[in-house]
Amino acid sequence: MKPKMIIRTFLIFIVSLGFTLTSGCMPTPYKSQKWGFLGGYSEKIIEKDVYEVRFKGNGFTKREAVVDYALLRSAEVALSHQCTFFTIIDAKENALGEDTTEVEISYLDGQKLMHPISVYGNFSTASGDTYFLQKPDVVNRILCFKKQPNIDHHIYDPHFITLTLRTKYGIQNPEQKFSTPKHASSPE
Repeated sequence: MKPKMIIRTFLIFIVSLGFTLTSGCMPTPYKSQKWGFLGGYSEKIIEKDVYEVRFKGNGFTKREAVVDYALLRSAEVALSHQCTFFTIIDAKENALGEDTTEVEISYLDGQKLMHPISVYGNFSTASGDTYFLQKPDVVNRILCFKKQPNIDHHIYDPHFITLTLRTKYGIQNPEQKFSTPKHASSPE
């Protein structure tokens, strides 16, 4: 192999490694959870008009964002099933506090790895000290309605929720990513 090619390959490797390592300190973005260890949202149908919606964060995702993302995904699920209202009939939240037994924690103790590392990061260590990072996880069980129900429960408007939370976090509508701007043609 030529020396220039070795140097170029080495530089590409170093830059790629740098991007991988720095992405480990990023909060979970609002996205589908394709692989269990990367975080994101998922949902499944429980029965007619009842869905379980989950958002899993990583060790760098704030609790508030995880709760909001679970609510946002709940609203999107309601809209995708042509529902105009929904209610949360059950909600579970993990990683509430350090003494919570349901907390999923990964850590590194000095040189000894105690739990697998994910590319989004499960721990932080500096100067031999170990810092525990909790991975917040919220599960909403929602009931969707085609018209406004008369029930004694908090009712959400999915249009309002999606608009508000997408604006708060700067999340673009999925449709906007693929649409092209329409230019008005001016008569000359």
